[in-house]
Amino acid sequence: MYEVTQLFWYKSVFMAEILAAEFLFTFSLKKKNRYPLRFFLAALGCMGISVITPIIGYNALCSSLLFFFLFAVSVIALKCSYREPWLRIFFCAVAAYTVQHIAFELFNFLIVSTGLNHGLPIEVYGESAAKLAGTIVNLVYLDSYLIVYWIMSITFGALIHKNKDFYIRSVSMFLVVVLIVVIDIVLNAVVTYYSYTHAGPFYVGMASIYNIICCVLTLEFQFNLLSRRQLEKELDMINGLYEQEKKQYTTFKENLNYINIKCHDLRYQIRRLGGSSSLDEESIREMEQVISIYDSVVKTGNETLDIILTEKSLLCNKNKIKLTCIADGEKLSFMKETDIYSLFGNALDNAVEALADVDDEEKRVIGIIIKCVGMFVSVQLYNYCLKPPHFVNGLPVTTKKDKRYHGFGIKSIQMIIRKYDGDLSITAEDGVFSINLLFPLN
Repeated sequence: MYEVTQLFWYKSVFMAEILAAEFLFTFSLKKKNRYPLRFFLAALGCMGISVITPIIGYNALCSSLLFFFLFAVSVIALKCSYREPWLRIFFCAVAAYTVQHIAFELFNFLIVSTGLNHGLPIEVYGESAAKLAGTIVNLVYLDSYLIVYWIMSITFGALIHKNKDFYIRSVSMFLVVVLIVVIDIVLNAVVTYYSYTHAGPFYVGMASIYNIICCVLTLEFQFNLLSRRQLEKELDMINGLYEQEKKQYTTFKENLNYINIKCHDLRYQIRRLGGSSSLDEESIREMEQVISIYDSVVKTGNETLDIILTEKSLLCNKNKIKLTCIADGEKLSFMKETDIYSLFGNALDNAVEALADVDDEEKRVIGIIIKCVGMFVSVQLYNYCLKPPHFVNGLPVTTKKDKRYHGFGIKSIQMIIRKYDGDLSITAEDGVFSINLLFPLN
């Protein structure tokens, strides 16, 4: 027979709390077949195990082992419900346990600070805590958990929903988080039992605040691992695109030089043949015009800029887009060739894509202006904008459905601008999308 104490009842309450918290952090993960039935049966099994799990002692160590055992059972239940790696499930479960502990400590603090404990030990581990049951106390309990769970689900939980396929690269750092949570909960158990006979409400209240702060900081540290990994992933993709652009630039430059030489030779041959045959002048000019499309159409004073503008001119010509350029390319001599190619390549590709759905040929125009303004180099790229994009932190968000592999063009541009201590502003006003760059000459 079990001794019916408050701890006996709280085992099941704790299991319900931890399952609810875990659901908030895992509901967006990949689910196994018949997920609702699986989760229901797993939760039912967890509740049953919480009831039959024996209480081996009433001290800090025994209570900590009890709750860690119940937590481990809940993690196994999650694995039975979700089609995810163990580490990803454990990451969500640790976050859920931390949130449950924050709610628990908030409830304790409110009970102590408002005097609802009537001088009794407020921690649920004590037998006398059963006397605290009442309508007001129950409302405080429900409000504490609902508020904490809601706040944490829209902050930290949203990060998991946003990064469903997150990967924990630094396992050692995650283990540090787990260790902090374990230490915090074990030390809290020590404080709980010590407070029964040696501490007053002020001591218990301050201990609860301290625990809440520790848990929030631990959550922040834990989810920084996700943010850091996401940034690393984006940086890897941007660097990969940058390397591809470098190879593309080198290849196109070599091909363009070769084509230009051949075009000059061919133009000479046409002139020579035209002079010794019956070809009229108009036919000769028409053939020369066809050939000249492969020649550099813009001379800005910067060879790399000329190359990228030539490449994109061919693209614009194919899509019936007019590319206009007023540029003093020499002012960009402080930039590396590959950076110029990547910067203008990404910007022009985005502009061409934006004009794809514009039917009015007069509006299918891309403009580039590069000039010196005082001690700065000003670069402006603009095009007609059929529908203004949505901006987040001053940058347009990609309209592609799969945002994991799109939207890196603007980020690449931003990275290059920072490299040269430049300034970036993007606007979409009066039907004109404009990228404005400003670089210091020094």
